[in-house]
Amino acid sequence: MTSIESGAAPVATGASNHPPFDASEMLAEGGRADPQLLAAVAQALRSLTEEGYVGSFSIEPDAVWCVGCRARQRPTDVRWSRVEVVGSGAGVAIVGGLTCPACGAHGTAWRMADRSLGRA
Repeated sequence: MTSIESGAAPVATGASNHPPFDASEMLAEGGRADPQLLAAVAQALRSLTEEGYVGSFSIEPDAVWCVGCRARQRPTDVRWSRVEVVGSGAGVAIVGGLTCPACGAHGTAWRMADRSLGRA
C-alpha cells in the first residue's frame, strides 16, 4: 500500500455516514471479488475513517460528489488530503481522504484503477 499525504488529517466529529461498502466494482470475471483487494480497500477506508474522514464521496470520471451536501465538484477542486494505492494480482484501487470545498466535510472515496490506461 502506498500513501501520499498533504496537510494534517481532520479531527473526527461524529459517526461515519458511509454507505455500506459496495464491492461490485471489484468483481472479477466470473462474479468473484479478489479477497486480498477487498481487504486492502476495506483497511484503507477504516484507517481514513479512524483519522476523521467520516463522510463519503462518489467519484465519477469528470466529477466528485459530496454525499453530505450533494455538491458536484471537479476532481481538481476537491482537497485530496491523503491517497492510498492498494492492490493485488487482480487489480489496483485508489482510496482517498477528501475535503469538500462547498461544505467542508471530510470523507473518503475509492475507485478501481484502470491498469491499461494507468489511471483511475
